[in-house]
Amino acid sequence: MADPAEDADENLRRELDAPEEDAQIYEARGDEVDDLRPICQGDVFGGLTLPGFDQRDHNMVLLSQHPCSLRKGAALRPRVQAVPVRTYRHVAPTLWATGHLRVFPLPDLDGSRHLAADLSEAGVITSEQLHSARRVFTLSQRGILLLQQRIVWTVAHTVIGLDVFEDYNAPALTEIELLEFWNEQLCGDEVDADRADALVVVAEEFESYIRDEGLQHALTKPDRLADARRTIRMEAIRRAEQRN
Repeated sequence: MADPAEDADENLRRELDAPEEDAQIYEARGDEVDDLRPICQGDVFGGLTLPGFDQRDHNMVLLSQHPCSLRKGAALRPRVQAVPVRTYRHVAPTLWATGHLRVFPLPDLDGSRHLAADLSEAGVITSEQLHSARRVFTLSQRGILLLQQRIVWTVAHTVIGLDVFEDYNAPALTEIELLEFWNEQLCGDEVDADRADALVVVAEEFESYIRDEGLQHALTKPDRLADARRTIRMEAIRRAEQRN
């Protein structure tokens, strides 16, 4: 039987993980960010300052709350947790493991202005503020897992392997992926003036469908996940064809 003390010592000796390259943490940046992608942990919004901070301190925030905790049902919670994003030095992937541990680096792939989210300072942003702000970064799935690892280190000074985060986050991240697919199928042709309302309706339809059909639970079961994903995607296509 393993000695818990030895396991704890080994955990403390572990280093944090890093991206293989700067671009690996991003799903989209700037004009690439599409409103069809549901708001998720790690999203960075411009033009926002956390309460209690001077507006000159920062004008961007990163959503630090877990994807499941961001929403109550289909809708964003009225208030969500966020951390400030500020100008920062470039943190190369080789430096992630043992340095700059209380920040999440946000490198500029053009090399003009590097940023970082300060994970040691947290505040609250309202959903109304988010809906009226511009989303400037979204993270890839690996980026989200790296962010969660650094959040845990900041608050608990312990290292949890990315494989653990991947296992526990698979259902939530799969839901985000599938809702984005529904948005693409059912809202992709909407003009900007109508798209925001359409996204709300589709999110409610998606939530009701996966819950009522037992598919939300199926996404938590590794042996049922693939079939559940296929079923949900096929339903989105069926509904899109029906509307057309």
